[in-house]
Amino acid sequence: MISALVKGRLGNVVWSYLSVLVTAKIFNLRPVLHNTTVEFLVKNAFEIESIRIPTLEWLDRKCNMSGWPQRAVSKATMSKTLRSRDDLFQALEKPPKSGLGMLRYKNYVTATEFLVPHFYELKNELVLQKDKMIAAQEELHKTNKPEFEFVSVHVRRTDYMHHMNKVHRNGKVATPKFFHAAMDWLIKELNTTLMFIVISDDRNWTQENNPWWTCPERGKGRQSVVLGAIVAGRLGNVVWSYLSVLLTAQIYGLRPVLHNSTIGFLVRDAFNIDHIRMPTLEWLDQKCNMSGWLDRAVRNGSLCKTFYSRRELHQALEKPPEKGLEMYRYSYFVTTTEMLVPYFYEMKKELVLAKGQNVACSETPL
Repeated sequence: MISALVKGRLGNVVWSYLSVLVTAKIFNLRPVLHNTTVEFLVKNAFEIESIRIPTLEWLDRKCNMSGWPQRAVSKATMSKTLRSRDDLFQALEKPPKSGLGMLRYKNYVTATEFLVPHFYELKNELVLQKDKMIAAQEELHKTNKPEFEFVSVHVRRTDYMHHMNKVHRNGKVATPKFFHAAMDWLIKELNTTLMFIVISDDRNWTQENNPWWTCPERGKGRQSVVLGAIVAGRLGNVVWSYLSVLLTAQIYGLRPVLHNSTIGFLVRDAFNIDHIRMPTLEWLDQKCNMSGWLDRAVRNGSLCKTFYSRRELHQALEKPPEKGLEMYRYSYFVTTTEMLVPYFYEMKKELVLAKGQNVACSETPL
């Protein structure tokens, strides 16, 4: 039989389950796990009908084993502990000549070399519960853009901040530069529109290290283009300017910025500051020691490219900067409707009414 010592959060438990399952399948062993492990998987994410591994308790009861499976898994003297693939191969060379034998993976097992070749097959092993599947699909497809290719980015930090150097000598968690370089490579290599879904146990860190909130590098094509707007008018005009800059930057891989006064206006008049994703000119200038260049460039038509139409934007994007930085700006009262409409449901999350505004709206009689 093969089992595992299971600890950790959902990701660890999933890896333990799949490692035991695929190892048993490849080498014709009998997989078993504690009832608490299976219950944890069902409680937190998965359909019980998709769980194929029997529990230690069930097997013990069915086969009248008087508690032997549980004792064998819990005691090192009654089982062989597998800390590496070599340990597994050595154990398989000497199977029990009589009676039963118990192999157990150590804590936090990740039998990647066995799992990867069976990836598509294993997708059927742990099936998300229907309500979670529907919620995830609704969230992902709110963009209403079927040509998107989704890319999942897992940013693990918290315990890994202290754990990496114990697993790998001088090991460190991945830096923002690593993630940005990987995303840039995918954008360049894959000839399709990508949407990155970032999953992390440190949301604050991922938000702070969004590429938009880091210093732009010079001479990196579109990544070296900063996009702003000349903003004037009342709330509706300012909202359109914000969304137009934000979405254009997202679609074409540019760096969006707006004046602090614009962001302040949106927050003061209607919206929750926690949902404002765009950095201000003043913040980026100070962070990157740009000596006021951003403010001068967005105000001075001779230092930037001004767009009055989508055609002008496309023409500018055909020749992105080969060195240095460039400033693009939308003209007054921009309304990039043709770009915004396909992203309507996604954009609803960008500017969220402040709590007081929500209450006022909901209490206003029709």
